[in-house]
Amino acid sequence: MYYGDPDGNQMEFQVDCSADNEDANAFMRRSFAVNPIGVEYDPDDWLADIRSGTAATAILTRTTDLPVSPIRSATSEAFAIPPG
Repeated sequence: MYYGDPDGNQMEFQVDCSADNEDANAFMRRSFAVNPIGVEYDPDDWLADIRSGTAATAILTRTTDLPVSPIRSATSEAFAIPPG
């Protein structure tokens, strides 16, 4: 997961939450093959869900593979050194 804060800082998070090797391999064949970068998420929405009683385990499983998160490229382009 990638998160870009308002100051342009970028964080990368990865959580492995597979039940076993077979489950992890299925994820790599299915979701990771479609989208290895991840999808955008709103941490404020997640926090609100947790505070309203949603189990933390409910947000650990990626439920959609698209759209691919633009944060990684948008952030790196914003800080790219100009040519010349």
